[in-house]
Amino acid sequence: MPTNLLDWPRVSGLLPEIKLILGMGFWAGRYTNSIGIAEVPLRPLAATLGLDPAALETGIKTLCGEGLLVGDFDRLEYFVADWFRFHTFRGNGIQIAKKEFLKIGSITLSSALLKAAPWLGDEPIPGKEERSISKKQRLKSPTAAATPTSSAAEKTRIRRQSGIVTFIATDPERAIQLERIYQPEQIANAVKAVEAKNREPVPGLVQKEIERQIALEVRKTKLAADDVRKNEQIKPLGDAKAGLASAKAVLSGSTKQGTSLSNLKH
Repeated sequence: MPTNLLDWPRVSGLLPEIKLILGMGFWAGRYTNSIGIAEVPLRPLAATLGLDPAALETGIKTLCGEGLLVGDFDRLEYFVADWFRFHTFRGNGIQIAKKEFLKIGSITLSSALLKAAPWLGDEPIPGKEERSISKKQRLKSPTAAATPTSSAAEKTRIRRQSGIVTFIATDPERAIQLERIYQPEQIANAVKAVEAKNREPVPGLVQKEIERQIALEVRKTKLAADDVRKNEQIKPLGDAKAGLASAKAVLSGSTKQGTSLSNLKH
């Protein structure tokens, strides 16, 4: 589990129980396999986390909406979206990961994994000697050298109605996902902020800017709540001081009145 998981902009503003679901239920959960796929039995996991099953299900949907999980709700299977940012595979680990990938029955999750780790869809890995020969053949192949592989050659700039700009083949799907998750005003503000830095509002930059703005609003809300709480604590103290001053004034008046009566008697 990433050590700074709770500080991620997409995570920091979530409710504590949802952070618990993400961290202990998925990233460090016993139902999550080596490639970040978790087949979750709701009731056992809810019992483990000390939550109601309905609350667990709602929390999982929230995490899917935030792009932290990819879910197949019919199968109750989920993929931890950022898994391959923190897990690398080498040697036999790659073969094991590919075997795990072949067990997935959900098209939604298979697609999500192939986007996160395209090498999972490659053919089984040959032995070291075969890999070496294959690599040499690819380097010597004039056809391979002549084939344009640069993504720049395939870029086409399209500005969507939301303001998001797409270039490569995977951008439109990412843009659609952002448009489903966030409000048009949030996207428009993010696009404006990105363009103010003389950069193209591609999906990745727009998402980062939205997350930054959300985190900023969360901090402002927290500070405002802290100020209100401090004022509520100070007010009783001020009332107490005012009450004490009033009592002193009454006592002082009573003392003066008693002194005047005493003088009259004499």
